[in-house]
Amino acid sequence: MTISGNNFGTDAIVFWNGTPQQTTFVTSSQLMVAVTDTDLMFVGFAHLFVRTAEMNSNTVDFDVTAQ
Repeated sequence: MTISGNNFGTDAIVFWNGTPQQTTFVTSSQLMVAVTDTDLMFVGFAHLFVRTAEMNSNTVDFDVTAQ
């Protein structure tokens, strides 16, 4: 999954429902995060935020739907 924003540092980590995810720094405005099958098992809203420079971003809700 691609996360777009501003001022990401090389230490940025994406949290999915409070759990840190494998995050790859691309640029200061783009991160790539590995979302697992387990992450997508539960239907409903997943709460995502980015931690960088020991500060948390706003939380964004990601809607997981059954297929």
